[in-house]
Amino acid sequence: MRFGEWLKQERQRQHLTGAALARRTGVSQSYISALETGARSSPTLYAATRLADGIGIKLWVALRDTEIIE
Repeated sequence: MRFGEWLKQERQRQHLTGAALARRTGVSQSYISALETGARSSPTLYAATRLADGIGIKLWVALRDTEIIE
């Protein structure tokens, strides 16, 4: 699963809009949208950290769930 697919799934599971997640994390809504739609294949380490924190999941769990690490 791509990071963006995982992010969208987790964001929707928590009933967060892209705008709400952007406000919570400081990551732009357009960047979040680009990840979720696949226009951007992977986030920067900074963005991945902020986004994982913003939805309350440790970064290593997010990376494991997206098959980036095992």
